Amino acid sequence: MALTALLVALLVLPGLTPDRNLRAVVPLFVVLLVVQSAPIVWSRRADLFAPPVIFAVTGTFSTIGTLVVFFASGGLNISLLDQLDPPDTLRVAERTLLVLIFGQLAYYAGFYSRFGVGFRDRFPRVAGLVWDRRRVIAIAGVVALAFIITYAAFQGRVGVPLFDVTALAAGKRVWRDDPALSWMIRGVTLGFVPLFLYVTSAVTDRRLTRIIPAGICAVAVALLVLRLGQRGAPAYAFLALVTVAHYLWKRIPVTLFAAVYFIGLGVSNITYQWRTAPETQPRQFQMGELTEDPSRVVSTYESERQRFAVLAVVMNEFPEHHDYLLGESWLAFMSVLIPRWLWPEKGLYFLWRDSAIVYTISGVPAPPPYVGVLYANLSWIGVALGMLAFGAFHRALYEWLKLYPRDRNVVLLYALIVHNFAPTLLAVSACLTSVLPVWIILRVIGRRPRALAPARA
Repeated sequence: MALTALLVALLVLPGLTPDRNLRAVVPLFVVLLVVQSAPIVWSRRADLFAPPVIFAVTGTFSTIGTLVVFFASGGLNISLLDQLDPPDTLRVAERTLLVLIFGQLAYYAGFYSRFGVGFRDRFPRVAGLVWDRRRVIAIAGVVALAFIITYAAFQGRVGVPLFDVTALAAGKRVWRDDPALSWMIRGVTLGFVPLFLYVTSAVTDRRLTRIIPAGICAVAVALLVLRLGQRGAPAYAFLALVTVAHYLWKRIPVTLFAAVYFIGLGVSNITYQWRTAPETQPRQFQMGELTEDPSRVVSTYESERQRFAVLAVVMNEFPEHHDYLLGESWLAFMSVLIPRWLWPEKGLYFLWRDSAIVYTISGVPAPPPYVGVLYANLSWIGVALGMLAFGAFHRALYEWLKLYPRDRNVVLLYALIVHNFAPTLLAVSACLTSVLPVWIILRVIGRRPRALAPARA
């Protein structure tokens, strides 16, 4: 059914626009959609949070959103490259689509080969750890206290009521222009750590009397963190929590998740308006925006993220206007453990770090996707090897999960790693406030059960 729909789109979509350039790239968009959706289409019982499947869902939404943006604008108009002539725009768009298709295929080659299976034992040995209740309470209490103290410092600066979750511009203003306040962001997002433990414990018991309060706490903490103006942290935290519930409580169908994900895109659009609207302007939650025009939801989300346009900038600049970086963007990893509140100027020493490649070129503060980082450094060879290795890593991670599918320690770490880790600065930074502290805490609160003594004859 899905493949038939894509073939129909290949026949129908070119006739819906008078723009020759857009008609020319429609077949590549359809091929990309076929490639991205393959893990869902070709599997009868796809596991939602297997890496290829969850990225198939998110990637398909992104591609559809980009295509809708172009059709809504009336042509192949790449927002960050509007200075290009139409033939050059077509050339860049084709290269961008080709690198996305090529990178996705290389990722599949890494995941579906058996290369990554042998590395499944390299992940943390947390399976079988039994949580010590007193240690859990003590550690969670310490982390929660750090969260409360940090949040009090934030609240003292933000200047809006505690329960106003719409003043995101005011929240971001607190830390946006002062790198020395990065400790505040770290401290506030640490509030998710005890929440991860609480929700994991609740869904393991499979009792609604525990799951419902845990869900309420999750929403409350997410709304508090959202007030920083940081929308990504609550989103990824919720994805991790849903992943934990998926494996330890009830399996979630792909179609149900896709529907909820669509609603999440609409909520993201509204919170973006809250963050960019003047602070004196009333901010209201308009449910009509979530339902009146589905195409508007995905196109608005993609227009804000500009993932296609950002990647197109990379494909246009390298190597025609800039030499390949040959690994220069990864030099910034040497400073990743030095917080910005200790070294506020560290960004000035790594202008070609992966999160700033497009900013250095065009002044737009938008990080390119991983495939763009690989291309900017090592051309098509980098895309092939990098995506192959990333796919193999995800295969090893998923095989590790399948060894211990009901172990809450493994499931929790898997959920955090699969949604947060990638070989980019932003992803590694996210891991420092999610994966690393949770792994350390699991080793502190967990103990190995004593082996039973053999029975005497």
